Amino acid sequence: MAGGKVNALLSENRSVPRDVYDLAELTRHGADPTELWIRRIPRQVLEWKRPVVLRKIEIIDFARAAAELLPYIAPEIRQSLDEARWDEMRLDVAHHVEGWMDSAVARAEDSGEEDYVQTTDSDLAGR
Repeated sequence: MAGGKVNALLSENRSVPRDVYDLAELTRHGADPTELWIRRIPRQVLEWKRPVVLRKIEIIDFARAAAELLPYIAPEIRQSLDEARWDEMRLDVAHHVEGWMDSAVARAEDSGEEDYVQTTDSDLAGR
């Protein structure tokens, strides 16, 4: 599930606060897609996607979350989610994703292709 959310963040036509929010919840519950990525994603793909996903997390600011997320979550959660808390969540998610990717890159196999083309075709959800 966490791999699917990271994959969603990588979508070129999508920058959705719900993905960051869901990843925050998944990390809070101990999710870790590292083993899946090691088995299914070539090292080169992980290296290429790492900075892309971190940039996406960075651009999903509180203004976007207030407009696109807050109206759709439970009122008690909405009340506790201010700009400072949102920034903490984004930093925590970025920290976890960075750690997952670093661990996977360190242990993943090469694609076996010398001229690997950077593409979003490899699915970080493991499909």
